[in-house]
Amino acid sequence: MVEFVPFDLNIHMEEFRQMNIETIQWQTNELMERYQVDMMSFAHQTTVTEWVDDNLEPYLNLIPPEGIVLILEVDGNVAGMIALWSVNDELGEIGRMWIRPKFRGKGYSMSLLNKTRARKNHIFTTFTNQ
Repeated sequence: MVEFVPFDLNIHMEEFRQMNIETIQWQTNELMERYQVDMMSFAHQTTVTEWVDDNLEPYLNLIPPEGIVLILEVDGNVAGMIALWSVNDELGEIGRMWIRPKFRGKGYSMSLLNKTRARKNHIFTTFTNQ
């Protein structure tokens, strides 16, 4: 069973933090391998975990109308995430998206994007009408 669950700090915090570590570690590795760029030196951090811990706060309280974080659950397992926040009345930005490796290749990224797009109109309509 596939579910798209709004982020709940009390339920998802550790998995959310771990997925952020996974995605930043992947980005760091790719930049180093492809371009010989040490991302952590630009971030003035010594480890990916420190960077995530220092930069996670904006996502923790992201709720409509400012944005939303959705957790992808597959058969009760946390498989991925997406975060969207509003930039203005008509524009949103995906701040983070991650599908764990063992769940890739099954169309979950597109499903997350479509689910976020469906919620975007509600987020921005609420934002505009306030």
